[in-house]
Amino acid sequence: MEPTSPSFTQSPSTANRILEEGEADLIGLARVLLADPLWPKKARGEVVEPIVRCESTCSLCMKRATKGKPGFCSQWDKERREAFLERVGEKEGEEKAMNVNIGGMENEK
Repeated sequence: MEPTSPSFTQSPSTANRILEEGEADLIGLARVLLADPLWPKKARGEVVEPIVRCESTCSLCMKRATKGKPGFCSQWDKERREAFLERVGEKEGEEKAMNVNIGGMENEK
């Protein structure tokens, strides 16, 4: 048995299956929770909104972490992104220079 899930698991049903079948003792959800902090409540059915999925090919959060910057997710809508950047003393333009988006296109959610 692996101590943690061997793949990028975002689906609550997949996470449950992995644990129930003994494939892992733990499911790593760091990037999943950054994309959607309400994931646990949504997984339990306490919040009915759809889960905001982490884009597994994006590395924005990891780039920020390696530069010592607070966590940030490319899947956040523009309002949330701007509010976050304001709280941490950054500007949207500064972040765009760092953002390598899916398909090389600018993320304007």
